[in-house]
Amino acid sequence: MTTAPTVLLVDLQYDFFDPRSAVGNPAKGFCLPAVRRIVVHARSRGWPILHVITEHEDTTSLPGHLRRREATAYAVRDTPGARVVQGLVDEKDRLLRKTKYSAFSATGCTAALAGVERVIIAGIASDCCILHTAFDAEANGKQVFIPLEAVSGSNETLHVAAMEILEKSVATIISLSTILEHEPDHWRALADVAQASWAWYQRSTSLSAAAAASYDDLSARSGVDVMLDALERAIAP
Repeated sequence: MTTAPTVLLVDLQYDFFDPRSAVGNPAKGFCLPAVRRIVVHARSRGWPILHVITEHEDTTSLPGHLRRREATAYAVRDTPGARVVQGLVDEKDRLLRKTKYSAFSATGCTAALAGVERVIIAGIASDCCILHTAFDAEANGKQVFIPLEAVSGSNETLHVAAMEILEKSVATIISLSTILEHEPDHWRALADVAQASWAWYQRSTSLSAAAAASYDDLSARSGVDVMLDALERAIAP
C-alpha cells in the first residue's frame, strides 16, 4: 500500500451551495477556502485527487428515501447545478459520478483507491455524504483523515453531531494547518472535536454574517460564483 494520501473531494457542485436549489445552502460553502488550499498543497506534493460528484437523470435516480418523500431532483446531468465549483478540477484529477450518498457507490471508486492506505475526505455534507463515505472508506481498510475546516454540514447541530460520530467511529479529525505543515506520519487528531467543530461553525457564521442577507439576491443577480467568492473571501482561514 502507498502511504501517500489520496484527496477525496465529495459533491462540491453548484446545486449544493445555490440557495435557489432544492438542496442548496450557502453555509455549505464554509468548506471551500480550506478545500482550495488542500488542493493546491496536494498538487504540489503529487498526491492524487479524486472527485466524486452526484449526478441524477431525474427523480427516478434519487436515493429511495428521497423518492418516497417525492423530493425534487438535484444535480441533474448536463445542468449548471451539476457542475463542480470552478477552480477545483484539474485535467490530471479523476472524476467519478454517483447517485447514492457514499462516494464508494460510484463505479470505479473502490478500484481508484486500491492500494491507497490514507484518504483525506473533504467536501459536503458532513451529516450525509461525508458520513457515508467515511464509514465505507474505513470498511475498505483506509485510514481516514477529515480536515475540520474542509467539510461543512446542513446546519450547526447536524454538523457538530456528525463530526463527533466520525471521530468516535471511523476518522481522525485534523486541522488544515496539520495537513499543510506536517508529514502524514505526524498527523494528530484534534483534542476536542465537538468544541472545535462548534467553534469553526460559529466563526464561519460570524465572519459571513454581514453578507449572508444578500446571498440569495447575489445569486439571483450575479450568479453562484459571485456569491461563493463573497463568502469565501469573508471566511478564508
